[in-house]
Amino acid sequence: KVGAFDSNDRKKYIHDSIIVGTKKYFNVIELEFDYISDSIDTSPKAILCNSTGVLQIKLCNNETFSIK
Repeated sequence: KVGAFDSNDRKKYIHDSIIVGTKKYFNVIELEFDYISDSIDTSPKAILCNSTGVLQIKLCNNETFSIK
């Protein structure tokens, strides 16, 4: 498990490192949610997290919310 998310039920990608804003994070897990997308849908599409916690939330409309 990753926090409250059961990673066995989701598509999971492991990133050695990613850059969010101007900061580099290591050992990042990306968990995708099942969704039906349309052009105005603001449902969560995926979250990226590591031992720091949630680093970024990706929405279905391609917006992202990131920590600073």
